Amino acid sequence: MLVRLTRMMSMASTQLLPLTKARLVSKRLSNQEFTQQIGNRVVTGGFLPNEVEFFSSMLAGGRIDRETLIWSFFRLPDRMIPERVRLNIIAAHHDARVELVTKVLPAAKRIIDLGGASDLAVQGALLSMGYPHRPDSLSIVDRPPERRTDYNPQIEQRNTLEHNGTRINYVDADLSDLSSFADRSIDMVWSGQSIEHVSTEIGKKTIASCHRVLAKDGRLCLDTPNGRVARLASPHALLHPEHQIEYVPSHLISLIENEGFRVVKALAISPLPISARIGRLSRAEMIENRGLGADPTNGFSFYLEAVKAE
Repeated sequence: MLVRLTRMMSMASTQLLPLTKARLVSKRLSNQEFTQQIGNRVVTGGFLPNEVEFFSSMLAGGRIDRETLIWSFFRLPDRMIPERVRLNIIAAHHDARVELVTKVLPAAKRIIDLGGASDLAVQGALLSMGYPHRPDSLSIVDRPPERRTDYNPQIEQRNTLEHNGTRINYVDADLSDLSSFADRSIDMVWSGQSIEHVSTEIGKKTIASCHRVLAKDGRLCLDTPNGRVARLASPHALLHPEHQIEYVPSHLISLIENEGFRVVKALAISPLPISARIGRLSRAEMIENRGLGADPTNGFSFYLEAVKAE
C-alpha cells in the first residue's frame, strides 16, 4: 500500500507529501487529532474547531474512513484516485440540484427550459428531475440533436408531446435565439447548467432575450458552476471542455441586473465553506453537504432567481 501511495503521490504536487505522513501516524491518533494533523498540512493555521468537528464526526459516524479523508484533499483527477477511496461528487452534486428543482424553483404555467433536452427522458431535464408543479406548457430550447454531444437516439424527441398534462414543445435553436416566442408570453425561464456553455457576449444576449419574452413579474432562474470553487477543483482549466466561462456570483448578478432584472434569491448548491476558506477542494465536504446553502459564493454551483423589472 505504501509503495502504491508513494507512486500516486509522485504524480501530485509536493505540497501533498505531508498527507502521507499523516497517514503513517494515523493509527495512534484520535479522530480529532488525526483531522487536526491533516488540517495543519493543507492550510496555514490548520482547521478551525468547527472544521475539525465536521470531518472527525464523519470519521466517527463511519461515513468516511481515514484513508479516504486524506485522498479527498488531493488535487488530482478522479481517475487517478484509487477506486476504493473515490468519492462520487457528481452524484452528490446531482442530489443537491434535484433539491433545488423540487423545493426552490417557483411554480409557473408557461416555461422555457434553456438547454433542457435530456439523453435520459423525453420530457426533458426539468420534469425528469422532479419539478413538482404542473405547467401548462414547457418549451425546451436546445441545439438540434446532431449538434449535441449527449444526444441519445433511443430517446424519441417529437416536436410536440404531452406529459402528465403538460404540453412539451422542442425548439431546435441556440440559447439566445428566442425569436419564436412572443413578447411577454412566458412566466419563467429556467437555465439549468447551460449559460456556462456560451460566451459572455452570447450570455448577455440570452439574458436580454429572456427579459423580452417574460411577462410582468416573470422569473429568470438559473444555476451554473461557481468559478471561484471550480478553480479549487480544476486550477488550470475549466471544469468541462464545452464550458466557455465559469462565473462568480457577483459577475453574473451584474450581467442579469444590467438587462433589467432584479435578483431576489441567491443560493449555494453543494455549499463548501471549508474548501472555500482553505483554498483546497475537499471531496469529503462535497459528499457530506449534498444540499443548498445561503452563501452563493461558496457553492460548487450557485442559483440565481431574478424578477423582470418593468
